Amino acid sequence: MKKLSLLLSMVLFASLSHAQFNIDITSTAGGAFDNAISDNWSPPATGETANAFVTDNSLFQTLFLSSTIGNADIYKAGTANGEWADSANAQTFTINIVGTPTAHGDKPGPRWRTIRTVANEASFNGNWSDLSEGTNSLTFGAVAFTRMVGFQIAGVVNLDSFSHDYGSSTDSLTVSAVPEPSTYALIAGFAAFLFVAIKRRK
Repeated sequence: MKKLSLLLSMVLFASLSHAQFNIDITSTAGGAFDNAISDNWSPPATGETANAFVTDNSLFQTLFLSSTIGNADIYKAGTANGEWADSANAQTFTINIVGTPTAHGDKPGPRWRTIRTVANEASFNGNWSDLSEGTNSLTFGAVAFTRMVGFQIAGVVNLDSFSHDYGSSTDSLTVSAVPEPSTYALIAGFAAFLFVAIKRRK
């Protein structure tokens, strides 16, 4: 019985490891993703995907910034002339990186920084912060005026989640494993086998 249980457990693990993945995007009406500048934001279609992640350059526009920075993938929400009220709130961007991020060629990285407009609508860049596998966040405080907010990523990054917390709500994108129907059947069969085996032992 122990050998059979081990065998079924191995089959169950193999089935789960080959599961498809689901992309889910949550955005409140009038929220950050709804106010994202379309040239800088390419949300994927919700539903099943073969990968456990999305790449940063598939979500965000890639631009060449300078000879010292090289390419950067850029996300912006709102506009400089104040069309999005929640942009005045404190802002937090969070990404969860899958695997080891790398630099773009011989340029510094992987790293990211905030971008935003100030009271006179001029652009302001924050300091660069290194990116590493796992959760990375950028935060900046509230102001008395509306503005454009966002970030730049200099590097090659795979994400399984991205969120923008702008005070009144948090919009998010997540990629999560979804077991196939055959996996559910296998789980049910494994549970039934254990139930019968336990009853017989009693």
